[in-house]
Amino acid sequence: MSVVYHPSFSYFQIEATRRAFSRTFPSCDVVIISVSVPSGVPDQPMGDDETRQGALNRACNARSHLCDQGESADFFVGLEGGCVFEARVELPSTRGAQGGTQQLSCFAWGIVIKTDSSVVGAARTASFQLPAAVADLVSQVCCRLLHHTAASCRLTGNGTRCC
Repeated sequence: MSVVYHPSFSYFQIEATRRAFSRTFPSCDVVIISVSVPSGVPDQPMGDDETRQGALNRACNARSHLCDQGESADFFVGLEGGCVFEARVELPSTRGAQGGTQQLSCFAWGIVIKTDSSVVGAARTASFQLPAAVADLVSQVCCRLLHHTAASCRLTGNGTRCC
């Protein structure tokens, strides 16, 4: 049996983790134990570094939580979804027609820590572009989280916040 500590109660994340471990270890029964632990990053991580750090923090915090409980597991998983503003890809004939030079893309990082070693696996998903209306909403929400107005806050192309 392979016991996996997973820092989420999201059905989709748990099911994705279960399937990944079942395919990787087909001869083992996989047991997923969910626990709520902080990521240590904002609710909406921006950029690769912040998102990857959130996934690593979740896996490490799950491991710490387990040790505090005196329990054991074979693996600890951390998943974190993030966004980044990137330069919009446009045809030369339509440059600027879509109302801006940046697009918001989403992606996720996954971290797996094996209990009995210092082996850490890390992977980033592919990214996909979100519609402009969603990008505007994310920008507004990030500004509210930072206690700034949307007019005084902008997100730069490398995913960092400038106010």
